[in-house]
Amino acid sequence: MLVIEELKKVNLDHNHTKTLNNIKIGGYFMSVQCGNVYYSDPRFKTSLNNYKTFELALFNSNNEWINIRNDKFIKEFSRYEELISLSDGWTGRTEVFAYVHVDLLNDLYLYLKTQ
Repeated sequence: MLVIEELKKVNLDHNHTKTLNNIKIGGYFMSVQCGNVYYSDPRFKTSLNNYKTFELALFNSNNEWINIRNDKFIKEFSRYEELISLSDGWTGRTEVFAYVHVDLLNDLYLYLKTQ
């Protein structure tokens, strides 16, 4: 998966988590996290290849949280409804996507690269 290879480049290991720097893709940043304090599976620190799901947040080019319900480009993503179903809900400032399967994450990564 291309997204896993990209994540390996920005991996910052901590005791119980893998904190990953944001991945810049087109006009977006993907924040992808995993470990015992994140919505990931498994919920412990291991090799990136062992994770089935990750926590995700999306930011615009100014590194501000985005509401994907108002983003025309992301709304055209073929798996948009699936992504929305994993949202914790837009709170006016943040939106986190929980347990995003690696294949969905990869498809979103590839889609954002087309912008």
